[in-house]
Amino acid sequence: MKRSVTTAVFVAAVTLSAQDTEGKTVPLGTVSGSNGMVYKPSRQRFVIKHMHVSKKSAYSGDEKVVDGKNRSMKMDVTKFVYRRGIVPGLDMRVVIPRVKKENSVMHPVSKRVYDNSNEGLGDVVSFVRYALSDQRKGDPVNLCVGAGVKLPTGDTQRVFATPQGSAKTPTMQLGSGSTDYLAEIGMTKILPHSRIDAHVTYKKTNVGDNAYEFGNKVTWNIGYNYALNPRIDIGLGLHGHHTDKHRSRGVEVAYSGGTFAYLSPEVHFRPNRKFDLSAGYAKMIHRDNNYDISSNTGGLSEDHRVMFRLGYNF
Repeated sequence: MKRSVTTAVFVAAVTLSAQDTEGKTVPLGTVSGSNGMVYKPSRQRFVIKHMHVSKKSAYSGDEKVVDGKNRSMKMDVTKFVYRRGIVPGLDMRVVIPRVKKENSVMHPVSKRVYDNSNEGLGDVVSFVRYALSDQRKGDPVNLCVGAGVKLPTGDTQRVFATPQGSAKTPTMQLGSGSTDYLAEIGMTKILPHSRIDAHVTYKKTNVGDNAYEFGNKVTWNIGYNYALNPRIDIGLGLHGHHTDKHRSRGVEVAYSGGTFAYLSPEVHFRPNRKFDLSAGYAKMIHRDNNYDISSNTGGLSEDHRVMFRLGYNF
């Protein structure tokens, strides 16, 4: 299903990219991902973006499995993003995340439940983006590439109570403890009163603190947004990610990682030229959780995500 839907949207994007008209009202980009735009020199924007995820079930592929430890996890990530145009065709952005995690796990024999939480600064990410083409200069689409680095600014030394005793559980830490590298490519086509955005990011991870290495990750999105009027946009996004299995002390964590896709209706509101507010609801439409046969452990995943974005243009 994921392949057919993705192919259909890409075909539509390529077909529409042949058009050479521009609307007077340009809607905001998708809230569920990124785009192919590069800021003009001196243009500045500040964004607060929040996402809530609640994982309550374990899966093997798309099949829900019995979880003897009755695990669950909630995560709230608030990203503070500052972006600025540097010179023609080049901009930069810095992402400072605040992370809140809560998890619960039950001892399979004693039935004792262990609840833990952690909150604070996450790993900061910095990006530069370069424009390969620009509709404002007569090109058919806006196309960009970028490179970034994730710095180990989040704490990794918190000790948690678990059924196996006290441990620095890597997935409950605020950061990974590693310096990771990112590459991106994005496309945006501005149409009359609407836009199409497509974007892919690849993250190459490294071994971090607690001898743990999170899996390499590919994140992608395609979105269409339409301006109903100068103040309100509506849109639909298709997005997802593939994460390789994590490694703990060099050994694969068999139930980690997987491939996931979401369908996201969204709405944007612009009360004036300075402020904008967006909201999106992401429903999972494809799930392929990895599974550990040796321990009968499935990976946790959610059924939906909720996203909000508040933007301010300087």
